[in-house]
Amino acid sequence: MTPAIRLGAALAPFLGLAFAIASVGPLVAACSKTPDRVSDPVCNSLDMTCNMACAIDADCASPNRQFICADDGFCKAICRSSADCNVAHDAFDGAPWKGCELGGCTCSDFACLVPDCFTSDECGDGGKVCRAGRCQDADTDFDRCEVYPGFAVLAVGGTRTFTVVAYAGERPVLLADKASWSAASANVSLGATTDETGTRATFVGAGATPAGESAQAVRASIGGVSCSADVEVLAPSGASLRVVLVDEASGRRLSGATVVADMGLGATERVQLEEESGLPGSYALAGTVPTDGLSVSAFHPDFDVVTVAGIHGRDLLIPMRRAAGLGLRKGGVRGAITTIAGAPSSQLAAGFVGLSIQGSLLDLGLDQFLGESVTMDLSIAALVDVADVPLPGGVVIGAKDAYVALGSPGPCADAHTASAGACGQQAAFSLGVSLPMTDLAPLASAITGDGPINYGALLSQALPILAQVELGLVRDVAFDLVPPDDFSTEALPVVDMTPAVALNRRLSLSVPPLPQLAGEAAGVVAGAVLAHVEDRGFVPLGLGAGVDAPSAIPLQVAAPQGGVEGSPFVLVAVALPASGLLADGALGFSGVVATMRRLDGAALPAASGEFLGLPSGGALEVTSGKRALKGIAEVEGAGIYRVLFSLPSGRRWTVTFGGGDVEIPLPAQGFEDLDLAPDAPPFMVQAVRLADDGDIEALFALSGSESPSRLNAMLRAFSIHEAAAPETAAE
Repeated sequence: MTPAIRLGAALAPFLGLAFAIASVGPLVAACSKTPDRVSDPVCNSLDMTCNMACAIDADCASPNRQFICADDGFCKAICRSSADCNVAHDAFDGAPWKGCELGGCTCSDFACLVPDCFTSDECGDGGKVCRAGRCQDADTDFDRCEVYPGFAVLAVGGTRTFTVVAYAGERPVLLADKASWSAASANVSLGATTDETGTRATFVGAGATPAGESAQAVRASIGGVSCSADVEVLAPSGASLRVVLVDEASGRRLSGATVVADMGLGATERVQLEEESGLPGSYALAGTVPTDGLSVSAFHPDFDVVTVAGIHGRDLLIPMRRAAGLGLRKGGVRGAITTIAGAPSSQLAAGFVGLSIQGSLLDLGLDQFLGESVTMDLSIAALVDVADVPLPGGVVIGAKDAYVALGSPGPCADAHTASAGACGQQAAFSLGVSLPMTDLAPLASAITGDGPINYGALLSQALPILAQVELGLVRDVAFDLVPPDDFSTEALPVVDMTPAVALNRRLSLSVPPLPQLAGEAAGVVAGAVLAHVEDRGFVPLGLGAGVDAPSAIPLQVAAPQGGVEGSPFVLVAVALPASGLLADGALGFSGVVATMRRLDGAALPAASGEFLGLPSGGALEVTSGKRALKGIAEVEGAGIYRVLFSLPSGRRWTVTFGGGDVEIPLPAQGFEDLDLAPDAPPFMVQAVRLADDGDIEALFALSGSESPSRLNAMLRAFSIHEAAAPETAAE
């Protein structure tokens, strides 16, 4: 694996969009009603010839193509993309469009609109809601609502936050009325943290449901329409050790696994837990369990391997991630980007469509984010003519006029189908930009040449382009997943995307002092703003970057739209070397994370604290059948550590522990072991700081909050180190 791919794989949730823009050519978008292009005679705005009577567009032409002949027979000032709003315009004596002098305007129907809002509480009490960045009348027509997640597993005393969304048919709508929440059964009680907008509420497990059953326990009512979610509440276990496994994506209990406990660190005794009768997915041990920390491992044919080492809790909930590397099922969506066709032939117009980021932000890769590549000849504006270019499936550019975005198994209405990993529902996002080819020259200089890519220069050159990018979002995209032999691109559901809301709000993101990374000063800090859409995952809203140890970085952010309005904002800042990799070719970077309901001040809260140092070093020692991971440098401020191994099949094995040396158990019978060959891919080590200095016990206690997305809910800072592969280090 090349260094660039390794870097992209680890940074995909935060930097993937910026790298895709830079390496594919910026992502698409002109205004959807672009008029015909005309010739360019000189236009003298001072003597008002630009505003004269006209018969055709050519009568109004200016060097910057900023006018059309309107229906009233007079030349009309226009914009064709949001970028036109914030630059000199002939109609305004060489100034930007009126009201857009500070940037942030959106081009809509050829007119520049000043953004009003990011959240509905900015629109006052007049029944207005914030839709796609503008205060508009609330919707009044709707026929149903849905509570997300639609199913949850709680322990007695555990908590979970739910979200309600109103729909008119299949379209999410925004209402002025606030939802009211209630407990529909005695198994839950309404908590005290109901969100002020009324769309979110927290419930507490109050009493156990019958074994293996769930109840319609959470109810939301809005405008005379009600909807509910099923909740299964588990009583405390009478067993010496109980492990409840859940699918990270669907939240449902996971049957058919092999769960083993290695009794204490350094102990050789191993016992297998038994799946409880009548409660699939719950694995228990009735025998004596030592008081010292023990290691629990879960193996399932369809999922990545999970080991939790050195834990003292005895009633645990462990999420498992479906093994994407096994290629068991495929599915997704396809379609077009509606703004591509109107772009002028002299400009580069390109688009990218992807599906939301599901699961833990620390477990994602570029392959999941960008999709499968398609190799084709690329010819653009008679200026680019390159054969055999590998393009991600989500990219639309040149002759590649359609996208394919692959999805992941997740929640859906049918419990059996969801448990089989045969369905998915995610949000879709599209990005786009249209600009002169000459604007790409600085990017080309940053990504070409014999040396490593200078990501600091790359991100700096990409920032001006971000202000011209537009975003489109669709909250609910459903699809089936089938065995690979049955997969057909033509059979995928069609979802056409329209990126139309510009990344038009400039925010300043305050960041802590940049850290030292294995003795090297971090040279770049990249930032991202994501919307965390309940039951769908994360979608990007904006990006930015700074170089030379900034205290704040500029972000270009688009307002939420397409039904994701009201979702929490997640801000991420990632510090990394300017070249992308450490001097020895290793991967190393550090990040801080914050969740906000509003973007006031756009500064990370104090809870995020400082960047973490790197968990560098570490070697896997194998003696007498035992494997011990030793020598990993502990990091000040980190509460837990995660080690990720790649197995030969493509499955991953994640070991989570509290620090120090850790034993890696042998696999359960019938499951593959680690690749211990000298040229095996290096393992990745992550250091993590959780909210309230949480430790491994807080992360896996059954009675905790926000399962199975607890790692995302608690994540405040992280750092990642992966040694260079043998062939890379030798180069």
